[in-house]
This record gives sequence, C-alpha cells and structure tokens, in this order.
Amino acid sequence: MKIVSKKAFSLVELMVVVGLVSIIGAAIASLITSASKSQKGIQAKDQQREVTAEIRNLLSNKIACTNTFTGLNPQSGISVNMLKDANGASKYSINTNDKTNFLTFKSFKVNNWQADAGYTNQGNADLLVGLSKVGDTGTVKDLAPDTITLKIKRDGSGNITECFALGSMSGGGFWQSSPSNSSDIFFSGGNVGVGTSAPSAKLEVNGSIKTGTASTGASCAGNPEGAFAYDSGNQSPVFCSNTGLWTPMGGSNCAGTLVNMYQCPGSVSLGGGAWGYYGCQSQIQSQPTCSIIEYPNSQSFPCNYIGKICLTP
Repeated sequence: MKIVSKKAFSLVELMVVVGLVSIIGAAIASLITSASKSQKGIQAKDQQREVTAEIRNLLSNKIACTNTFTGLNPQSGISVNMLKDANGASKYSINTNDKTNFLTFKSFKVNNWQADAGYTNQGNADLLVGLSKVGDTGTVKDLAPDTITLKIKRDGSGNITECFALGSMSGGGFWQSSPSNSSDIFFSGGNVGVGTSAPSAKLEVNGSIKTGTASTGASCAGNPEGAFAYDSGNQSPVFCSNTGLWTPMGGSNCAGTLVNMYQCPGSVSLGGGAWGYYGCQSQIQSQPTCSIIEYPNSQSFPCNYIGKICLTP
C-alpha cells in the first residue's frame, strides 16, 4: 500500500523559491536589456554609415562644399554649424536629428590639413561628423565620428576657395595649377586661360600648342568631328572631317596625289674654284633641300615649305 505525504511547504522554503524566481527573472531581464542595447548600437552604426554616405555625396558637389567652407582656414581647424547644398541652403545642422530621428548631429569639424607635395595651398583635410543616439542616456550615447576626406584649394591667406569630398565625384574636381607658378592656368567667367589670367575665349593659350600626330587620308574613327592633329610626314595640320578621314586644313578635293612644295633660297658662293653647280636659285620644287657645289666645296640648304599641289593622272 502506497503512502502519500501531505506535508506542506514551510515559510522558509517558500521564501527560498520566491528568491530564486526573482534572481532568474532579473537575469533574464538583464539579458534582454543588454540585447536591446546591442541591437540599438548596431542600428546606430548602420544609420551613421548611411548619414556619412549622404554627407559625402552632398559635399562631392564642389559648389556645395565651397558654400559650406569658403573663407575658412583649415590650418588650425574649423567648426561649422551647418552643411549647405549647392544653392547655399542648410542641409544638415547641429542639434537637429537625421531623417530617421535616430541620430542627432552634434558637430561638423575640419582638421588634419595636409598640403599636397610641392604645393602650399592645395591639399586634403578631414571632416569629422559628430553624432549621438537620440534619447540614449548610456555611456555610449556619442558615436565615434566618421571621417570624410576633403580636397581643398586655398588662397594666399590660407582660406578655402574651393573644395569637394573625395570618394564620390558628382560635382567634379578643380584645376591644378603649377606649384612654381600659380598663374599658369586660370578659369575665369567660363573661359580657360593658359599663360593668361584674362582669357577672352573659351580657351586662350598664350604660347604654342602641340597636338598629336595623324596621317592625311587615314581614318579618324574614335575622334570627334573637328578634332585636329599634325601630319608630320606632310608637314601639315589636319582635322577630322565629316568623311571620317584626317583632312588637310582648308579641305581638299584632290582626286590624285597631294605633293608638298618648297621654295629654295637664292644662290650663294661657297668660295670654291674650278667649277660649280648652283642648285639653289629661289626655285619652287617638291624636294625639301637644294645643293650648291663649288669644287671642292659643297653644301645642302633647306627649302621652305609653302604648301601642296594636287597631281592627277
């Protein structure tokens, strides 16, 4: 026969059970809280990366970056209250939240200016974007700032005149001037001047221009119509015509062969004696040189290129 004990729990035993349940519950709550904070931290870093990418894209536009930092000197560090767009309007401001209301902008600081090798007023600096988590009172409320590298051009006083964010080039870069002569290249009112500070046309060059080489009659595929080059064999400038061929400047309807023509110098004496041959008589010929012989002396002279003639069968 089975005997069942009907003895009840004592007060002490009940208190022990309640205590154990409380300890376990507290441990579970702590784990849940820790997991929640960890999840929020991951979300914060993900959102921080997205915000940094947005700011880098904004400031990759040279006009937006210049609107934000123009006139400021990065040498000793810069702090600004807002980042502006290409229209000069505020895009991001300190003490405001990002679009998700998950992060707050705390600071925009530029430091670590480094001039490019050989340059004084052109180089890089770091933009540090300070962010904190909204409503987080923990010890990790402020996030470690992300860094965006800025390419900067300064004036003679060290103040920023142009800049853009590296890594996303939606707005293009800026001209690099010679470190030995900053007046070599100028951009003024939509015109570009090389060797002149006041270009009067879209491109003005104070000096000579050297082009690539091409052969007359060869295909100019891959070049835009109107591109020009130099035919060194024929000593003639050529351009890419709408026929798709390199064509002599001025065009040519020659159905035969184009021949270079030269004018030779007049006769001169070489101080010879017994007999002579005088092949330089200011004549026009197809050979680039002429010769004079006064035995025992002889010499060749260059003739000047004057143009081409078309020889047809």
